[in-house]
Order: sequence, then C-alpha cells, then structure tokens
Amino acid sequence: MAPANNMGTAGYAGLFAENVIGFWVRCYDKDGHVQKTYDSRQKQALPRTVKIFLVTIGSAGLARLGQVPDYTTAGAGDEPDLDAFIRALPNGVRETARAHSTEVRLQNAL
Repeated sequence: MAPANNMGTAGYAGLFAENVIGFWVRCYDKDGHVQKTYDSRQKQALPRTVKIFLVTIGSAGLARLGQVPDYTTAGAGDEPDLDAFIRALPNGVRETARAHSTEVRLQNAL
C-alpha cells in the first residue's frame, strides 16, 4: 500500500494497486457457505477459504474514467458478477477492463 496523500474526513485514501477499480472478498466456512458476518476483529473461527475478485483497467481506460463506477452492478450474491460490473463501465473504459479472481485456502482454519 502506498502512503495516503489526502486523509480528508473519510480516513485512509492510499493506493491499493495500479489500475484496480473493483475489489471484492468473500469468506467461506468449512461447508463452502459464504460467511456474511465474518469480522476479523472478532474472535471467531477463521474462514476455511477466502476468494478475492479484482477488476483492473488499462492506462488508456483509466484516463477516460470520469466518475466512480457503480459497484452495485456486481450484485451482492455469494460471488460478485464481474462481467455485469464491466458491462456497466463507460465506453472507452469497458474495453480495457479485465476480471481476475483467486482462491486462498487457509490451512490454519481446519
């Protein structure tokens, strides 16, 4: 993470990664169900699996991004609909967008 350049009233405002415009995380229990109430600040069982979803855009698309994307287009289901999120991006941005996801299994959560 890069240091924040404008703390403002909303808190931390640093850089997560170059050209990442969408970031979602889902935690799953040992049975593969989404843990909708997981809070890492609370003492509770660790999720068995964590899935991370990203949408990145190219530099040309970043220059054309004139407003904050509508994150509700990804939905609130067990997994975000990254294709719907990308389709909702403006022309000139959408064409450079790419979806990425990975799954991390937490061995110490057995």
